[in-house]
Amino acid sequence: MKLIVVVSAALGSELYSARARAPFWSQLAPREIDSFFPALTSPVQAALRTASGVEVHGMGAGGYFDRTLKKVFFREQSSLLFSGPRIWEDFRARGGKVAQVCLQQSLGNDSDFYLLPAPIPKYSGGTVENFLSRPKNLYRQICEETDQEFSLACYWGPFTSVKASRWITAATGALAKRMADGESLILTYLPHLGYETQRDGPESSDAEEAFTEYEECLEEILVMAKQEGYEVLILGDYEITDADRPLFPNRLLAEKGFLSLSEADGMLYPDFFSSRAFALAEHQICHVYVENPADIPAIQALFEAMPGVSCVIPRADAPEWDHPRCGELILEAEPGAWFAYHWWEDPDQAPDYASHIDIDNKPGFDPMEICWRIWPPLSVPLDCSLLKGTHGRQCRVMCASTFEMDSSVRSFTGAAGALKEMLSQ
Repeated sequence: MKLIVVVSAALGSELYSARARAPFWSQLAPREIDSFFPALTSPVQAALRTASGVEVHGMGAGGYFDRTLKKVFFREQSSLLFSGPRIWEDFRARGGKVAQVCLQQSLGNDSDFYLLPAPIPKYSGGTVENFLSRPKNLYRQICEETDQEFSLACYWGPFTSVKASRWITAATGALAKRMADGESLILTYLPHLGYETQRDGPESSDAEEAFTEYEECLEEILVMAKQEGYEVLILGDYEITDADRPLFPNRLLAEKGFLSLSEADGMLYPDFFSSRAFALAEHQICHVYVENPADIPAIQALFEAMPGVSCVIPRADAPEWDHPRCGELILEAEPGAWFAYHWWEDPDQAPDYASHIDIDNKPGFDPMEICWRIWPPLSVPLDCSLLKGTHGRQCRVMCASTFEMDSSVRSFTGAAGALKEMLSQ
């Protein structure tokens, strides 16, 4: 078997129905399936690679709060962060080779090849472009073979564009040719459609242009795959929906005395060591970590009364969230609403990192990093109303393939399970 799995950011059923124009779709038997829940990048990609839920793989969001260290870890990239047997273990044991291109949490020994950006922060500000690969010289070889350099600025930040997806597309092709002589599985992630629809909204003209660009990348992969003898499976990970109501759970926790804040040079920072609760936000999902179980009922009542919160899920009552890295309470936002990590009210009291691109070190996901303001130059805006698209709620996504997919597959996890069966044969 030779297979390429294209994980496509924001390939939701509504966006597909409104924007899909390329003739090749008619040959791929596209269908709608239920998304994974939560519909966030890291949980979805962990589900794909394990065919399991959060209670097994442990990725309830893109980050987590370490209760022992009293520290938030976000976008850590070790493959050991998610648990469970990989869907390709039997395949690999038979001699099949596995590659991952720009998937989250892909760094480790569970695949034969990987490519993933790993920027290094500079003390003077900004970052050093860096890319990790297995084998170590793979990234440089791919750049030479494709005559393309990867640009971090096009992958994350206010200047995200199709250039990142084009590089990933070219890298996928180069890997496919390297691996074409034997059984091989390539998982690749095309991100740019997700960023454009968040920044400008799923119904914007920019979203329409981004979808056309996505189709161009996908067509290049399909043509290359046919030439090299690969089948292709295309999976959407979430649907971007309109965003117009930012919610601030940490402000509420601070107001009620559950989150302690300390002042440094006029800026407010969370004091995790003396806090009783903290909300780790990522789009429409929020994990609330509560130190003392006796506080859970009061905090649950607070959020149940918070406008914009669709539901409050106690982890103790939800087997599907039963993993120690999940919060004691999990919040889901209403349609149109999303959770921001901010705890300050006055912009002058925002911590220094709030206005900088530092997604790996902020104590919460900050989608505002893909937006920008003129002054201070190229800084991250603190006005959360600027974001026009969000995701995380259960939704419908697209599944398409060059081969006949089992007609019983009706969900993302089901697709992962079917893929596991294919690889085990």
